[in-house]
Amino acid sequence: MAKTTRGRVSLQFDPERDSLESGGRLRDGLSGLAGAGDSLWLACDETLTVERVDRRRIRPPLFAGHVSFKLEDFIRIPGGPHAEADLEDLDIASGYLWLVGSHAASRKMPDAAQSSRKVAKALARVERPASRCLLARIPMVETDGTQQLRRRAGHGGRKRVAGRLEDGPGGNALTAALRGDEHFREALAMPGKENGLDIEGLAVVGDRVLLGLRGPVFNAWAAIVEIEPRPARDHPSLLRLAHIGHGRKLYRKHFLPLDGLGIRGLARQGLDLLVLAGPTAAIDGPARVYRWIGGARSDVQRRVRPGNVIPVMELPVGRGNDRPEAIVVVPSRDGRDRLLVVYERAARSRYLGAHGVVADLFVLPA
Repeated sequence: MAKTTRGRVSLQFDPERDSLESGGRLRDGLSGLAGAGDSLWLACDETLTVERVDRRRIRPPLFAGHVSFKLEDFIRIPGGPHAEADLEDLDIASGYLWLVGSHAASRKMPDAAQSSRKVAKALARVERPASRCLLARIPMVETDGTQQLRRRAGHGGRKRVAGRLEDGPGGNALTAALRGDEHFREALAMPGKENGLDIEGLAVVGDRVLLGLRGPVFNAWAAIVEIEPRPARDHPSLLRLAHIGHGRKLYRKHFLPLDGLGIRGLARQGLDLLVLAGPTAAIDGPARVYRWIGGARSDVQRRVRPGNVIPVMELPVGRGNDRPEAIVVVPSRDGRDRLLVVYERAARSRYLGAHGVVADLFVLPA
């Protein structure tokens, strides 16, 4: 892997919108990242909001002017507005901000003071909150030079409507479709942190949505599930899965050799797809970026072939902190794209006052 040059980017959040129910700050739970123009959009896995910060024309790079958007203002949240969505990634395509929750199940944590019988009973309970099974898109518009979200945008045949993937047994239409799959049916019964189904990456390519899975990992192979959500004719605020390709499947599977790591984030770069990879468990490192050559091409051209998934760079990881969590490609005037990386559990050395944090900016190898 080639050596890369690293820079720093400052993210500053509004004090009035920066508190989490856990007592932490947005910077402690950043999980998703997307960029458009001079704006960055971020998700936190502890909120039901998405955040926008805008670039200030100063050096070193600073993003501030924080605005927070409540998802309940645009879409119905499964489980209600106070449920946990566990948002994991964002992308921007065709005038929409796309977002995805983990879709992960969790195992009830027993009280160590309980009897062994009650501990065993608690550990047998695996639940998948409906609120985590969220895949949605919200129209974006530009107003007075800033990007905004709207429930509806456009006119006539170009009308765009906020929508989410329709519900299904045990979650939504996606989990229902995967329930009989030879690779994923057992993973659906397991918690996300135990190599169960756990979505952490999102990339939108044309009409297709690519979902990168932190788990399950099959030997040394990670998985991407590809779907094509389309608005229902009778209910445009609901998205339904269309059949893909010549078969009658509602999804397509891609398996990537990532040295035993799961997918923690996805980002498009031209016709390629950059893959942020890390452990399936909540442990430190390693963290790497891979390039799937042709991963962002059209449907006919997108295939995983021998030799077209290559390592690009190794990312720094802290001890109990600074775990790379989301990526986005930042184009540059010098022709050398940068990769912006935000971290889960940012180290205190990254803190900027009470409400800011430092992200890393890496020059991508040519």
